Amino acid sequence: LWPTLSALWVAAEGWPGWHLVAVFVLGTVLMRSAGCTINDVADREFDRHVKRTAQRPVTSGVLSVRQALGFGALLALLAFGLVLTLNVATIVWSFAALAVTLIYPYAKRHVSMPQAVLGVAFSFGIPMAFVAVQGSGLTAQQAWQGVPPLAWALLLGNLFWVLAYDTEYAMVDRDDDLRIGMKTSAITLGRFDVPAIMCFYALHLLIWWALLLPFDLGWPFTTSLWTAAAQAGQTVVMCPTLSPGDVESFGQRLQALGGHMIDAPGRDKPRFPLRLAPAVGDALGTLIEKHGIRVGYCSAACGADLIFAEQLLARGGQVEIVLPFRR
Repeated sequence: LWPTLSALWVAAEGWPGWHLVAVFVLGTVLMRSAGCTINDVADREFDRHVKRTAQRPVTSGVLSVRQALGFGALLALLAFGLVLTLNVATIVWSFAALAVTLIYPYAKRHVSMPQAVLGVAFSFGIPMAFVAVQGSGLTAQQAWQGVPPLAWALLLGNLFWVLAYDTEYAMVDRDDDLRIGMKTSAITLGRFDVPAIMCFYALHLLIWWALLLPFDLGWPFTTSLWTAAAQAGQTVVMCPTLSPGDVESFGQRLQALGGHMIDAPGRDKPRFPLRLAPAVGDALGTLIEKHGIRVGYCSAACGADLIFAEQLLARGGQVEIVLPFRR
């Protein structure tokens, strides 16, 4: 909602009027809700195997597929009714927005970074806002002319924001998604997930800052950017790390699989790096003593890769653990 409203204000160079504000606020809420409904229907067979989504209405059987689709269609029709009060060019672009909304749930089966598709879907209010403000008088064939380069650049910047926060969501579900074969950015990025999230947030803020700086938006804009940066930093710090209990549990599962950790002195790029929080150090020491596991030391990566390590071991592979602390 905020990116769409920001685009409205920028496109109108000020207050866009109550009509446009009402249409885009209500339209965003309706289409986001319709998209969630479609996503839940499309993923109902997968969601039952994921802890976070197992109790969603369609998955749990509270709503039937027909009821959910009917409700989603009603929401989309209501949103389209709002669009019909705008110019012809905006109506044309609304069909493109609907197409992206329908594509996203199925992107998770085929695209390694489906969060990028979601980023386009969630950002489509930006070009539509520009068309609604500046596209009056354009015919359906001229609709594409109503979207200036600035709108596409803002969409790109906003896409990085969606990539950042939805990758964090995907990190929570990574173990379940691996098991059921779902594709997510958290799986694709692997041990680089947290650094990538930091880069995505930084790119989002830098792109929007660079694009909107010439508009002289004053202290509210600057304050908002710094607040957003602080919040992004907080979410990165809160990304999941391993606890001592996780390490002990992994050691037991490792032994049960017949696996072992290989010392890797002199190797620049161990085959399976894992980043473990420094607080895990003592637990690892105990683990080594109890199970006779040898541990190699190198640069940091991602603790969540324990999941991948177990899968690799189950296939007869070998794992090298690297730690960012004492040798």
